[in-house]
Amino acid sequence: MMHKKALPAAVPYLIFLAACLYYGLSSSYSMFDFPLDDAWIHRVYSSSFASGNGLQYNDGIQETGATSPLWVILTSPAHWLENWGTKTVVTAVKGIGILLGCIALFCLQGILVLLTGSRWAGIIAASLFAADPRLVLSALSGMETNLLIALWGAAVYAFAHQRWQTASLVLGLMAVTRPESLVVIPLFLIGIQCIARSLPIFQRLILIVLCGLPMLLWSIFCKVVSDHWLPGTFYIKAEPFSMNVEKLHLLCDALTAHGYLTSLSFICIGLGSALLWALRQQTITSKTLVFLNVAAAIIYALAVVASRVFSLDGYYFIRWIDPAVLLLSATCCSGVAFMLSGSLSLPGSPRVRLFMRTALGLIAVSLAAPGFIKDFSHTCERLASDSRVVHILNVQSGKWLYENTPTSAVVGVIEAGAIRYFGKRHTIDLIGLNTSDIAHNKIGVADLFNRIDWLVVYPACSNKLTPIIQAGFDPVQTYRVAPEEYTICSSSCQSAKGIYKKKSGIVFESKK
Repeated sequence: MMHKKALPAAVPYLIFLAACLYYGLSSSYSMFDFPLDDAWIHRVYSSSFASGNGLQYNDGIQETGATSPLWVILTSPAHWLENWGTKTVVTAVKGIGILLGCIALFCLQGILVLLTGSRWAGIIAASLFAADPRLVLSALSGMETNLLIALWGAAVYAFAHQRWQTASLVLGLMAVTRPESLVVIPLFLIGIQCIARSLPIFQRLILIVLCGLPMLLWSIFCKVVSDHWLPGTFYIKAEPFSMNVEKLHLLCDALTAHGYLTSLSFICIGLGSALLWALRQQTITSKTLVFLNVAAAIIYALAVVASRVFSLDGYYFIRWIDPAVLLLSATCCSGVAFMLSGSLSLPGSPRVRLFMRTALGLIAVSLAAPGFIKDFSHTCERLASDSRVVHILNVQSGKWLYENTPTSAVVGVIEAGAIRYFGKRHTIDLIGLNTSDIAHNKIGVADLFNRIDWLVVYPACSNKLTPIIQAGFDPVQTYRVAPEEYTICSSSCQSAKGIYKKKSGIVFESKK
């Protein structure tokens, strides 16, 4: 009996693993490279942490350029395998991403079984969610999205079991996984405080402390390292919060651009079923969980679109909103599962209810199938093409520097991940994300370029740097892809990357 019950429960994980294997084997780049240079930035910090050197970007210098310090720490054991080659490290990181995806599925399945009393509701919802192309891509991207989804699922799982201390601590960990999580944490804290009103005031205060502790520790680290309370990425990337009709339209397009959510029918039936189920529940916990998740996903997405430059063109932008997309996808999958499993009661005789539930559930899935299949294939192709671009332009540039420059060389870069990881040279991030002196304007332009021996930039995109390059640097090497093959975003000027060497005896003078 145990084996007969365990087999259906394993279906979501088998689907997810099969999808990850399909994506990974689609090309060697999908298996052994990452689709964003940011993933290699994480590898730089993780390698340092694994060696016991904290969060160093360059040797001996702590930095705050890790957007997701928890992801850096969690994946640092992968770098204990560096003696077996970079491919082994990449495979280990992708394996961690897959494991986190499985944890997210386990949480979704467990939550629905607890709330509905039907194991089939959990199996159906998790099986649908397991095939979501964004969940599969996130597992293989080298980025922190699946860590956030796993933590989100764990927080809701603990919430459903009324394990308030665990839920609060996990919510706090979300803040040091993706900073946008800060806008949704108060929602869950309010929900906990409302449901756990019987707890003494002291214990309820402890919940708030547990929730804020991880971010407090990270902020103290940032203050010690850079004399600012937040990481350098905040000061460079964040923009004043603003929202208008155009951004709202962009937000709607972003939330409905992938997977099941490309089907309006799937959204209406799935989300409508989930909300209707919640309205009919007697327990405040069940009602709160569903509405909190939907509200949190929308608020998270709003925070992303309203606080930075955002576009639908390429994974570079879309990955920021993926957590909200995945949360809405999981909620819609749950609503469809309520229908198909009979967890949602409908009017009419038993036969009529069975027919209506089955028909609505199958209609939602069948109408979503064409868009889902198209996006599943497209996402697989983009994983391969984006990873190929990063390998040719960034990984190869880093390897060239390692093989052709002295160990004392200082390199200035625009994209600061793979070039630093493979080049193993003192690297200055010209944007300042990983060089706090630049982020906080502590160094002048002339002093900066007097330190640099080599430049690795996109010549076609370097308008501000062009006079400096022409005056002080000679082109040495170029790596390029065809403009139409640059799929990370719409910036075709980034299809060629040049390596430049400083001219002998050149000294830049500061302008007075």
